[in-house]
Amino acid sequence: MTLFQSARRALRRPASPGRILSHIWHAHRIWQERQSLTNMGPSLLDDIGINRAEAMAEAARPIWDVPQTWRN
Repeated sequence: MTLFQSARRALRRPASPGRILSHIWHAHRIWQERQSLTNMGPSLLDDIGINRAEAMAEAARPIWDVPQTWRN
């Protein structure tokens, strides 16, 4: 499917209010999770296998920049 075909299909189906709220909720959760990384101490970061620089880089990512596996 081309990008044009995908866009046409999306225009035919307006997003429902429930779907929009779901996207907003997920975006907020992503933001919260990334911000929580900035408050973690060195031992917690070590437990999850990242260092302070990696945590700060993750927290600085925009909300829409998520792994494909999160987009369900």
